[in-house]
Amino acid sequence: RVHVPAQDISFVDGIYGRQRCFLPTACGDFVVRRADGLYAYQLAVAADDGDMAITHVLRGRDLLSSTAQQIWLMQLAGWTAPQYTHVPLLIDSQGRRLSKRQYGISIRQLRSSGLDSQSILSYMAYKGGLVRRAALYTHEELVRQCRLTDIRTDDIVIDDDVESAIHLMRQPL
Repeated sequence: RVHVPAQDISFVDGIYGRQRCFLPTACGDFVVRRADGLYAYQLAVAADDGDMAITHVLRGRDLLSSTAQQIWLMQLAGWTAPQYTHVPLLIDSQGRRLSKRQYGISIRQLRSSGLDSQSILSYMAYKGGLVRRAALYTHEELVRQCRLTDIRTDDIVIDDDVESAIHLMRQPL
């Protein structure tokens, strides 16, 4: 376990803004090496980010609450913490998180159903609030129009029939 002092850790998240955590309340002393000998996630990502001098980190919103732990570990090691941005999670219509572990829809599955990257990216940009209209956008249009500050802060519901929803968008602007 690593000891945490009675200290605040503050940082500005790229989506969720200023965050402030009082370490003893937020996490208390926490595990850095598990009983089975494996290093815990918090230590592993802090060491990776610090060792590689990562400047920007993009992770899911579910990891926002543990960012203060990572920053504390990086400070202990003498590394500069990167800028953090946490994005909303993709969920199904029942509110369940889509992930490999839960066998959520995959890019491979969408591609095998005949969808191209332009259609998939256009759909995700629309669902995430990065573009205002459900339409087919070129990669260049998405780069030009999308701003991280426009992304939704609530979780993103992916349609139950995502393939049909994407096919409906395949109309050029």
